[in-house]
Amino acid sequence: MIAFFGVFRRELGRVLAGSATFLALPAGLAWVAWQRMAGSVDPGAVDGPDALFRAAALVLVPLAVWAAAPSFAVERVERTATLWAISPVRPTGVLLGKFLALMTALTLALVVLALPLALQSGPPDGLTWQRLGAGLGGLLLLCAVTVALTLLTSALATHFSTAFIAALALVVAWTWGPALLDGILVTLAGVAPGPWVEWAAAAHHGLSGWDARALVLPLFLGWVDLGAVAALVAAVLVLLVVTQQVVASERWRG
Repeated sequence: MIAFFGVFRRELGRVLAGSATFLALPAGLAWVAWQRMAGSVDPGAVDGPDALFRAAALVLVPLAVWAAAPSFAVERVERTATLWAISPVRPTGVLLGKFLALMTALTLALVVLALPLALQSGPPDGLTWQRLGAGLGGLLLLCAVTVALTLLTSALATHFSTAFIAALALVVAWTWGPALLDGILVTLAGVAPGPWVEWAAAAHHGLSGWDARALVLPLFLGWVDLGAVAALVAAVLVLLVVTQQVVASERWRG
């Protein structure tokens, strides 16, 4: 337990002290994103709270990737990973310590994100306590999946830049992949054989409900879908289990 808290404290200190911009960056980006989002969307399609949560997500997700990408990759470069081989902490404790430390730092960043809203005259119309709870829960679940995915890429990568680019690409594909696939199918519909297009459309139909927007955006609207929440939690657990296996088999052999 002591070793677990040591990993937690070390990782949290790295994130918060490693860059003075960690808590300053969300405040500036949130202000810009909120002003841009609130001024560019159709009020009938996306209301104030939804725009607020989407703007926060646009800031938190890249921040989560940036914070989590060095977690294992930097230790491989600095050759400090072998120290854990003789440490009393288990690979599971190392992984959970890093994960919880990153989520703590992102929760602090989420608090900083609320500062521009607090400086305004008041919360946007339609932001009820239920809507606020669902939206914050959606943001934290989105961050948890992003952190878990980035920890896996960091455990597999050799350098921070590789882990960062790979994780960001996977998050983008998870978020906008179905929309991109729609465009590809429309383009290929006129030139590809009919059976191939039908097969691709069927595959897309089965996967489209599992993308980030389909799972998270309902929470921003205050609709708590237990199936979507369970899917996000399951994704976090699966990613952490796979990462633990990678860490145990490759990183901590000494």
